[in-house]
Amino acid sequence: MDSIHRRLAAVLSCSALVLPAVALAGTPAAANGAAPSLTPNCPSSFSGGTGTDSDPYLVSTDQDLTDLNGCNNYWGNSFLQAANINMNGAQWITTTGTAATPFSGTYDGSGFQISGLSIDIGDANSNGGLFGVVDSGTIRNIGFIELDPLNPTVDGGEFVGGLVGSLLGGTVSNSFTIVNVYADDNYAGGLVGRVDAGATIENSYASGTVGGDNFIGGLIGYSVYSTIANSYSSGTVEGDDYVGGLVGGLAGVSGGAPSIVRGSHSSATVTSAGEKSGGLIGYVDEARVVNSYATGSVSGADVVGGLVGSLEGTGSVSGA
Repeated sequence: MDSIHRRLAAVLSCSALVLPAVALAGTPAAANGAAPSLTPNCPSSFSGGTGTDSDPYLVSTDQDLTDLNGCNNYWGNSFLQAANINMNGAQWITTTGTAATPFSGTYDGSGFQISGLSIDIGDANSNGGLFGVVDSGTIRNIGFIELDPLNPTVDGGEFVGGLVGSLLGGTVSNSFTIVNVYADDNYAGGLVGRVDAGATIENSYASGTVGGDNFIGGLIGYSVYSTIANSYSSGTVEGDDYVGGLVGGLAGVSGGAPSIVRGSHSSATVTSAGEKSGGLIGYVDEARVVNSYATGSVSGADVVGGLVGSLEGTGSVSGA
């Protein structure tokens, strides 16, 4: 682990992000001096709205976003971001949605962005990201960017993603991250760390540096029983085993519906210190890859593929 951490630090120190033209324990950190409102003393309406699908809570300020992070009894409601939000260098030690209380509502970013925020849940904790655990919820139309290329934007133990740590059902669509993500252990992705339970990711992308041990991907660390469509990744991906420019590991469910990646691509540079690394996907088992491609360079100690590092079981690649 130490060697990977050192290599990631070296990569970050010389990387620059190119912008497009366009937690689990403890108290959430304050945003620009604004103290979070903790359950049961949560705000009644954020910047407006009632939290329904037809009248969502409005998220317009750093205080609104901090309140959302701290108010788990609101995580089943609907939210609409109404402006770009600069968190002014705040650091959170928790995320919105945990294993005990997943985010199951809707967050619609309306095409706006969140910036100036870093999230460090600690190396002993899982499910790090702007949203930690999302089960039946929907995250859409949001960008999460961080302009400091020298430090990880999102840091944690395992299941770490720029936007979502673990997407267990639900959907992420029309969203992007330009961040650096680091897992002290396994399962790190530029957008989502782990995807499971019939979840869907579509029309989304990630750019930045992603590092960790096993199952490390430019977009997703590990995906099982899920759909990834019309999405892409760029930047740098580094790990030990099962490292991919787009997805570290893609697996289906024996006797059930397979996972699928379709209409997607990666230009990320992939470096693996172990085995099973690929320009698009490191490891494919009982899953399908359709009409997808990779253009980035790939290097690894063993079992390296320009598109897929290792294709096993009933896994298949077509139209690529």
